[in-house]
Amino acid sequence: MGLKVLIVDDSVAMRRMLVRALKMTELDIDEVMQAANGQEGLDVILSKPVDLALVDIHMPVMRGPDMIRQVRATASVADLPCIVVSSESSDSRIQEMADLGVSFVSKPFTPEDISAVVGEVLSGARPQAAEAEVQLPADADEAIDRLGRQVLETMAFAFITDAEDSPPVGPGLWIRSRMPFTGPFHGEITMEMPIEALSEIADNMLGVDGEPVAKQQMLDALGELTNVFGGNLLAEFAHGEGKFELQHPEVDEYRGDPATAAAETHSTRIFFGDGWVRIGLHLGGPVPTEMAGGGGR
Repeated sequence: MGLKVLIVDDSVAMRRMLVRALKMTELDIDEVMQAANGQEGLDVILSKPVDLALVDIHMPVMRGPDMIRQVRATASVADLPCIVVSSESSDSRIQEMADLGVSFVSKPFTPEDISAVVGEVLSGARPQAAEAEVQLPADADEAIDRLGRQVLETMAFAFITDAEDSPPVGPGLWIRSRMPFTGPFHGEITMEMPIEALSEIADNMLGVDGEPVAKQQMLDALGELTNVFGGNLLAEFAHGEGKFELQHPEVDEYRGDPATAAAETHSTRIFFGDGWVRIGLHLGGPVPTEMAGGGGR
């Protein structure tokens, strides 16, 4: 009989992406169950047969590490194989999970990443804390651009183009995601793009067999992209040593020309297909109030 897998993540977009990744592996999976937070996940684990749990870290109601600790403290399910899937990949966080007997998959991931770690976990291999490999970049804008491209290409299958080959940018309806964070330094990370571009990205991320992607799923997809990008960027800036607390991204919309918005501390524009996204890093505080105007709800 195949595996019964539980995905615990508050993001609908990420749960769908994990289901999609699991289906693309050669794993023998009988059933994939889903939960939106640690408490829901714990309820499933205590009431139904589960062979493997894929768990996010930051969730409302109950965080992933708290859920896993309760699982480890419950004799009937204490040995349940668990894998944390998160963008918060600092050495200290990975070591914390390893101490709980939990393996780690960093976002963004590929189906091969999922398959490899699941195979190791089910074989009984003991998770080890990873050594820091990424150094603090000398140019923040360069790091933002590089990681932004990586996240878009890996998660959204975006075809990155040069700016000169892209259509001109003008006023319109824009969708913006904002994610505050605290830690060794604090601030806010933003992503914004035209709604037409987000529709293309969300369809790449979530579309299945031509099924249309609802607007709320589009907003959720942008929030997940922001979360994954921000976690990876902050881990790199902290040189793998600091631990950040990331808030859930807030997504809104506004009308206008984003070129008139206040400048970010560091930023980049990445062009793909018929659209583009601006990614900003604001250090020392939230987005300036003048940037919040223009019809956002």
